Amino acid sequence: MSSRETEQLVELQTQLAYQEDLLNALNDRVSEQDGELRILRQQLRQLAQASRVMRETMEEQGLAQPGFTADMEKPPHY
Repeated sequence: MSSRETEQLVELQTQLAYQEDLLNALNDRVSEQDGELRILRQQLRQLAQASRVMRETMEEQGLAQPGFTADMEKPPHY
């Protein structure tokens, strides 16, 4: 094997090592974000449930009209 071929082989091996490191780092980040996304989805479900419970409670107490949502209400300055 010539000196030039050896240099090219070393260069390719170096590039491969960097790519493997980058791939592992990206995989770790994607896995981390997947976990964060799962947590956020669970929190969103909990907030939606709490919102439904609060709306139902307000309707039962006569503080809100059935089926009436906050986005249907006009702001006070209208």
